[in-house]
Amino acid sequence: MKINFKYLFAEYTPALSFWLLFPGFFIYQVLINLSIIPSFLGGYFGIVSMIVFAPLLFLFFFQIIKSPKSLGLLDVSFLLLMLYIFLVSISNYLLGEMAGYYDLLYWSLSGVIFNLACYFIAKYFNYDNEKARRVLLGTFLLIAVLFFLNVSDGIFSLLNSGIEGSVTYQGYARSIVAVSLILIASYRSALVIIALTSLSIVILVIVGSRSELILYVGTLVVAYYLIKSSSITGVSLVTLLSLVALIIFGLNSNIILASLENTRLYDFIENGVFDSSSGQARLELVRDGWANIVDNPVFGRYGIYVKYGGSIGAYPHNLLSAWLNLGIIGFIGYLSVIFVVLFKALRVARNHFNSYSLLALFFAIFIFVAFLTSKDYLFMFFGLSVGFSQNIYKNRVI
Repeated sequence: MKINFKYLFAEYTPALSFWLLFPGFFIYQVLINLSIIPSFLGGYFGIVSMIVFAPLLFLFFFQIIKSPKSLGLLDVSFLLLMLYIFLVSISNYLLGEMAGYYDLLYWSLSGVIFNLACYFIAKYFNYDNEKARRVLLGTFLLIAVLFFLNVSDGIFSLLNSGIEGSVTYQGYARSIVAVSLILIASYRSALVIIALTSLSIVILVIVGSRSELILYVGTLVVAYYLIKSSSITGVSLVTLLSLVALIIFGLNSNIILASLENTRLYDFIENGVFDSSSGQARLELVRDGWANIVDNPVFGRYGIYVKYGGSIGAYPHNLLSAWLNLGIIGFIGYLSVIFVVLFKALRVARNHFNSYSLLALFFAIFIFVAFLTSKDYLFMFFGLSVGFSQNIYKNRVI
């Protein structure tokens, strides 16, 4: 029997790369924090992204040469935006106000690599591969078991372990959200979807990633509402389910709040999003960022927050970070790509409902709201959202 290596490479490279970057990341973090394996890959994501980047880039050029028409205007716009970020980062490192600041350059270029890798993965990911889907589901269940084995008194004990290479709660949450959304889009069983959603929410609550939790729940609610809004029956069903959820929460609010007291979510519930400690800190970063944008609205002030805020993470935690670092051209570029991704995903999902179009809608909503509220312009789900948006054309969904 002749083995088709070209087919195997094109079929499994995106699935394997996704597995390594997301569920593999979670498993690695658990294992190093339990001291089962040494942290030979550091924080994991940076090194593994570079490992998978080469075959993914080769796959991209292979597919473009094979079918030049598969490279659409949205693909080109995204790639040019990544190139623009690369050039702005290099030029500012050499000549800008923050010239010579290597950590800022590393952060910027790493973000470009992460987004490109995620874009390649999403663009060529095949949901029709039943074996890959089963492996992903089995891995997600394994992750859940590993997670709950290390939960004590409602706290995930592996956070803040001090182990070299250990990451914060956001890294764990990122993996849960990415895997969960793919699985939910892949299955049609209501029981499976409810089980996956409930399990994901519980993990996100315990791990303490408030942004990912709110974005995840909001994405699912908005996506299904938008899809069903074309019919009175659909709207009624979504509204009824939402009301039932609110009633259940209201009747059990004391028990639920008591169970959340040791989690980071409790601060949001007790004080409100904007009056919480995290909300106040982010509003301050937005004010500082906007003040620097006003100083130079055309070109921005790349990385200036490092000088005055003392940290690479002191940027505005929303899409204003693109305007601040990339100037008005970068900001408009991001807005253009995001709106195209969102409107296209909504249109296709309502007219051609299937796994491909549903997942494109999930990530389009997620990244749109994330850029409005909590994530910087290099957040890797941006690459996923563009890739999944273009995947619906590759697989002849429309």
